[in-house]
Amino acid sequence: MVFINTSIPPVTASSVASRSRPWLAITTSAPLGRLCEKRIGSNWVQYFEYDAEQRLVCVEQYRSGERERVVFAYDPLGRRISKEVYQREYPEPRRRVLFHWQGLRLLQEVQSGLASLYVYATPDSYEPLARIDGKLGSETTHYFHSNLAGLPEQLTDSSGNAIWQTDYHGWGRKHDEWNCKKQAREQNLRYQGQYIDQETGLHYNASRYYDPDIGRFTQKDTIGIGGGINLTAYAPNPLTYTDPLGLAVEQIPYGDGLSQSVINQRIIEGNFNAAKTNYAAIKYTLNGKENIEVMRNTPGGLHSEEKLLAKYANRSEVTINEIYSERRPCPGCNSLVNRHSPKNTFTFQYSTSGRSALQSALSNIKKTIC
Repeated sequence: MVFINTSIPPVTASSVASRSRPWLAITTSAPLGRLCEKRIGSNWVQYFEYDAEQRLVCVEQYRSGERERVVFAYDPLGRRISKEVYQREYPEPRRRVLFHWQGLRLLQEVQSGLASLYVYATPDSYEPLARIDGKLGSETTHYFHSNLAGLPEQLTDSSGNAIWQTDYHGWGRKHDEWNCKKQAREQNLRYQGQYIDQETGLHYNASRYYDPDIGRFTQKDTIGIGGGINLTAYAPNPLTYTDPLGLAVEQIPYGDGLSQSVINQRIIEGNFNAAKTNYAAIKYTLNGKENIEVMRNTPGGLHSEEKLLAKYANRSEVTINEIYSERRPCPGCNSLVNRHSPKNTFTFQYSTSGRSALQSALSNIKKTIC
């Protein structure tokens, strides 16, 4: 069922029936192009309020007759610094979360007096590496396991035991999320730079909010067409692009060039199975022209890297520039690749966990295009 509100002028009602949620309807305000109402099914409706700076300051929602208000506050730089959740008519918030920042990157959140500090993969990265819970001297460290786009899929303790994990639909909506009952703290990081508000389902993305139900932002880009001609689009492909600030997409380092060629080849062949398969690509120069070729391994036979080198390594007219493999080459292939190629890249490790990570990424790609 689709519900569209046309009673609040001036608004433009836009029904968005995604393949995963055909009962979803949204209402946007013209000419500001921001979400003002959202209905999911027959028993959940949300109303959105904004301040003069076009920042979302309140979501009032009714779910199965229960009223709830989620209120947000921002600092002078526009960064969200608090979230308060009110139920029914109670004057005091049921829940309060405080946010602390390092530039435009979330550094710490505090819930019910419990602090969580985030550590990222590199000094300028938005891909989470670890989360440190608790006070100094009694802290607990948990580790993120993310897909190739930096989207967390699992959180483990120092012994490698999972305390949180989830699958995703194509544009980041969670599916079958699981949290260890002994773990009081939920895991809310999503696409790089995004933080999910479990109460509303929206992802806070620094400059605006992202709705994973429809794969779009709920407000227009604050930098206008500087971020692209589609003012509410997230990315052409959420597995090879990221938008950590909600302003403009960035192609992830292993989401372009040879790795993108490998993804395209898998899509063409309809092969989304990591078991006993590995695709590799070679970039080479022939007669002054740069070329790319992709090959997959032969199960029980030659590895994909071996097949590429067997074809090009001994040709004097060919200059090999780079070899990419989905998984790190095995020890035998690794020495062979290093001997013939000046640049060697891969995305996943040559291990059981690496194969599992590859399978997870392939499953997400399949969900995105199917």
